[in-house]
Amino acid sequence: MSANFFESSHFKRWLLNVDDNKREGDENKVETPSFLDDNSIRRLHTYFIQLIQRVGTLLRLRQRAVATAMVYFKRTYTKKYKFTDLHPLLVVTVSLLLASKVEECEVRCRYIVEALIKALENERTSRHEAKKIRMSAIIKCELLILQSFSLDLIVFHPYRPMLDFARDAKVSSQAVDFAWNIINDSYYRTDICFGYPPFLIGLAALCVSCSYTQHDITSWLSNLENVDYDAVRVCVLFVFSFDE
Repeated sequence: MSANFFESSHFKRWLLNVDDNKREGDENKVETPSFLDDNSIRRLHTYFIQLIQRVGTLLRLRQRAVATAMVYFKRTYTKKYKFTDLHPLLVVTVSLLLASKVEECEVRCRYIVEALIKALENERTSRHEAKKIRMSAIIKCELLILQSFSLDLIVFHPYRPMLDFARDAKVSSQAVDFAWNIINDSYYRTDICFGYPPFLIGLAALCVSCSYTQHDITSWLSNLENVDYDAVRVCVLFVFSFDE
């Protein structure tokens, strides 16, 4: 695993341009199906990302592993595949499987599918589709996803940088918990993870959290070095856009 974000495949190949929650991508970006507009695509992504969280909770996975699965799901539909190419429920399953391996908390396919079915217990049609998932389809989908990622499986998250910043700034546990939830929401509602380094997202989450919890960290911020405050401001705007 690359210990340095700026030497990682995450930095070199998976920081794309984002603008107002829309993927810019590159020349390989897939086209949106004609029957799905941008708002529909965004709602679908939000739904399946939240489903990953529900399944991860049932499996008692660490939040880092769940967040990695969310990033894998987003990456799958960023450059090569459309929702009509690979069934989202299958991609949810494979994303969780790969994330559990990479984050060293591996879960068997059978348990992931069982948790997926349970998470969909109130959604009859989707639950029926989940029951159709077979091991052969999981293996095939896993190979397709690995190929589309070029085996880039290491994902850096904002959680650890945010905790380091919070410790250095000596903020309360309340502010830390709030910032943690903000980071969770960033995966649900935006593609900010494709646009900015995790440490900037973590810092922005902490700034917003301290604003809400009335912790003044202005003096601490002024002493930080090598920080792109314009990028932090953009990340803060993303955070404030969550509820729109």
